[in-house]
Amino acid sequence: MATTHNVVLVKDPRNKKQGYLKLRSITNRKPSDKSLGIKIQIKNWNAEKQVVYSKEPDSDKINDRIQKVLLEARGGKVDFLNLKRGNKSVIAYAEKVIDVISSRNTRRGRRDALNKFKEYLQTINKDDIEFSDIDIFLVRGYYSFLIDSGLAYSTANEYITVLRYLVNQGVENGLHVYAQDPFKGLKKKKSIKRYRVLNEEELKIFMEYEPSRKSTLLVQKSFLFMMYAAGIRISDALLLQWKNIQKVNDSYFLQYRIQKTGTVMETKLTIEALVQLRVFLQEYDEGFGEKADYLDQTSKEIKSRLRILQSDHDLIKILSFQELKEEYENENENSGDFEDLVIREQEKEMEKEELQHRINSQKRNLELINRARLEHYGNKIMELRAAHPEDTILPYMRGFYRGEQSLNTDLHNKSHVLKNTFNYHLKLIQTACEINTGISNHQARHIFSQRLFLSGANFHYISMALGHSTLQVTENYREKLVTDEAKDVTQLFSDTFSS
Repeated sequence: MATTHNVVLVKDPRNKKQGYLKLRSITNRKPSDKSLGIKIQIKNWNAEKQVVYSKEPDSDKINDRIQKVLLEARGGKVDFLNLKRGNKSVIAYAEKVIDVISSRNTRRGRRDALNKFKEYLQTINKDDIEFSDIDIFLVRGYYSFLIDSGLAYSTANEYITVLRYLVNQGVENGLHVYAQDPFKGLKKKKSIKRYRVLNEEELKIFMEYEPSRKSTLLVQKSFLFMMYAAGIRISDALLLQWKNIQKVNDSYFLQYRIQKTGTVMETKLTIEALVQLRVFLQEYDEGFGEKADYLDQTSKEIKSRLRILQSDHDLIKILSFQELKEEYENENENSGDFEDLVIREQEKEMEKEELQHRINSQKRNLELINRARLEHYGNKIMELRAAHPEDTILPYMRGFYRGEQSLNTDLHNKSHVLKNTFNYHLKLIQTACEINTGISNHQARHIFSQRLFLSGANFHYISMALGHSTLQVTENYREKLVTDEAKDVTQLFSDTFSS
């Protein structure tokens, strides 16, 4: 009777999110398992392709181990005898190793890398080489060839890693023993993928745009809520339920567990974040929008008056200084006007004080109206928390998701489809608004992060708000979000000497 061999994931009874990889051999319908000694996150296992996803730590090493175990179990060992007896050819051996890789994507990627190595060999007038010919100089020459050929640093690093993998496979199978590691001391170039983020003008256009299609409007409001809610990922935003919002004193907090890492998060919700939920709140209560209209419009009018008053105040301040300077420069010619100058400056000081008084008054009015807005939105949310705690805040997963900690295949697939749907509608808004920067659901997180980085906010607090496991993760994130304005510090330094 034929025996079948596959790698399976057996759940850890002490941790439902993790499991152990085991080689399952079935003979005459009787299975037997042999542990591979590898523990992974359940959500990172692809049983159909017999691989772990790249987000699993050391995924490449784990997949290599899986391929090797399956290869040996299925009796598909590469025949190294001919290689050992004669010319120990790198290309011939590598092609045999790649041919038996079961994952099509992995096989294609490593073949692309091998083809690039063949191109390099042609530049040194060789079609193939022996393992003994691979040394530090050849490896460094190959890496320089990859960089000079215009490949992205990440791709060049990946290709050199594949070559190292193939060489290590040869060493493990006794084809050659190196006195010195040929890859030792190779300094790979750091690859930083820059994130393009909506600039101030583009973000303003996006926020003021009013989609005619309700489906697009819902996506726009969802995106803005994600942005204001500390850049929450869409994979988490889709699963938020009304019970995830808590009231503490006069503030509202979003409490949830990050799907990606399992980290428990608590994010304070500002009035700007709650306002984005208005369209979803109105689904439960059509009358909710009447008072919300009045409060939101009043807030907008106060903000408009504040901007005008502040502008007038700043203008008087500037003109006062400039005109005073000019008057004093002409004092010798118009000495009799000095008393008028003093009177005029006193009048301007009084005008500035009056404007400042009106500004302070409008700020108090804005504080009061925003407090009323927060109470109006918050009370409705607390009603929904009591009446419909299991309903998802965003309606897309409503009726499907019931608060499960680990998503089954159907929920995972639905979430993936919804992410693509979000990006489709965001693309429609981008086209309608003639915005050059590409918009995707994850840019809500980028906008939140970048604006805080550039504002000089406490780095530790930003890291906590994003739910990063370490500060190094946040540092890597910041590097990818650096803008031209942030990098132009030399100009900012020079400007400090301007008179």
